[in-house]
Amino acid sequence: QMLVQQEMVSLEERLIGPKALELIREWVLKYQKHFYINSQGNPESQTIYGRIDIDKKASTTTVFILASEFKQMLRLAGFSDVKVVLRELDKLSVLIKEKDTQQNKYHIRRVIKGQENTKNGVMTYGIKFDGVFIPTILTSPEIGKIPRKRNVIEHFTEVETIDEVFE
Repeated sequence: QMLVQQEMVSLEERLIGPKALELIREWVLKYQKHFYINSQGNPESQTIYGRIDIDKKASTTTVFILASEFKQMLRLAGFSDVKVVLRELDKLSVLIKEKDTQQNKYHIRRVIKGQENTKNGVMTYGIKFDGVFIPTILTSPEIGKIPRKRNVIEHFTEVETIDEVFE
């Protein structure tokens, strides 16, 4: 009985990374109005949770979540140790970390709104997802690249009366 219980705990620990990744994806989708998406959006009337960078060409979605919101999300979902979750996400190669190789830091400083490479970045946890799962509005340059279709009216002839249209 004890051995079965221990194996169940071990199995749960092995699945922490994928479970946490799916939880984060669902949470971001649910609360996307609290994020700046590709520096767009107007979540000023909302509590800000972070930013989402969508790269349509590479088909990736990168989410930077404020550290306090990230920890609260995991705790509310029943994860007791945030560091264990971060370590498991790192093993899945989806965690975006500082480039400091001397220390094993799981966070990354990012500017939520404004220009990158400024000194006002805040501590976030960065997660990179495959695919684009957040719906976005096309920007003007993207709209300009869409080929226009001409409306060609074919197979229509002139009608004498309105009654002929509905025959």
